[in-house]
Amino acid sequence: MDERLRTLRRQHQLTQQELAEKLQVSRQTVSNWKNGRSAPDRVNIAELAKVYQLPLETLLGTSVHAKPAPPAPTEQERHMTLFVVVLMFLSCITPLAAILSLFIVISWKDHLPRRLYRLAAVILTILSSVNVILIIALIVFFPF
Repeated sequence: MDERLRTLRRQHQLTQQELAEKLQVSRQTVSNWKNGRSAPDRVNIAELAKVYQLPLETLLGTSVHAKPAPPAPTEQERHMTLFVVVLMFLSCITPLAAILSLFIVISWKDHLPRRLYRLAAVILTILSSVNVILIIALIVFFPF
């Protein structure tokens, strides 16, 4: 309870003296609550709930639904998430391009007109090159 009271007081940007005045207790009483030397009585708990505009269950930490909000991701975490998502996408496309090109080389070489075969080979080469360049760019711009 003492840590919760300290956190709530700081979140509401109240000094011990200001909180004491709102509750009509001494600053020393608030300090004792903060340090765990004593705990607020029922009346003061109800007043604390009013000051912080919280249900009693949340203030006391007994609410089943009262979960602290997860911390916002940092900029580095957002970059890492983007890096992983793009890398996963590229890691799916690159093998598919390799398998497709292998299939074309083996199966279609004798059946396709030479022009179409060359066009397919050029397109697959460009796709593979772009994938490699993107992976290198991701590694350079989003280093671990």
